[in-house]
Amino acid sequence: MDSPKLEAEPFLGSDLEKSGKSHYTPSHHTFTQTSHITRRSIAIHTAIALCYTALITALALIWANSKKCQNPEPLLYSPARPAITHEVRDLTSGVLSGNPYVGAARPELDKAWDDLLQNSYIHVSTPEYTRLALNRSTLELADGSGHVLSLGIYHSLHCLKQVHKWIHREEYDERLSDAQFEERRWHIEHCIEHLRQATLCAGDTTPITFDWLEVEVGRPLPHPVALYRSECVAWEPLDAWAAARRVDLFRLDTIRGMPGRGW
Repeated sequence: MDSPKLEAEPFLGSDLEKSGKSHYTPSHHTFTQTSHITRRSIAIHTAIALCYTALITALALIWANSKKCQNPEPLLYSPARPAITHEVRDLTSGVLSGNPYVGAARPELDKAWDDLLQNSYIHVSTPEYTRLALNRSTLELADGSGHVLSLGIYHSLHCLKQVHKWIHREEYDERLSDAQFEERRWHIEHCIEHLRQATLCAGDTTPITFDWLEVEVGRPLPHPVALYRSECVAWEPLDAWAAARRVDLFRLDTIRGMPGRGW
């Protein structure tokens, strides 16, 4: 008995071949669609990520610039910069009674000024001095441990003391020769010019108010009120920083290179 012959052609094969289509076509088409969707999705997410990155970068730059405006980087290096802190202080220059820095010559006044100026001369290390880039030399300590400097604030205080002393020179009863008198007068002119430049350099913007003052009876005139609030550098931390580096400039054995000494 003859067994039935099995068809050699695959299921639906002839119909597919006649139509010119492969049985793989539907799955290939699906893969192509999925691939296009995936690429589009990646492109969209990449664009969103780039937008967020640009936004975050812009915000960071705005924040950094605002911080620079609030706390601008110093234009010049100073080793004393870490000692600088600011505080709000109520200032008055109208109360002179009991003020140890003004008035007639007297021992307590001289001591008050000497205390302000006791840390005028300091030493800095060689790396600190090099970083200053001053393009000029200064005195060096004999042991080679550093260089001698003074901070501008102490120069200003020195000049104020000298101007006060000049105003009250008759009370100090200094017997000066003509040459010494001329040298002292020149020193005072130098101090006035230094204080002028230092004042302009500081550019204090503290607001000062005005009121009427009768200097002569019946003639009131506008007059500044000598009481105001200002943002100041805190003096005590800065002076303490200088105290830790104090040098006695007039102990000549501690200074290198004194002319005629040979070392």
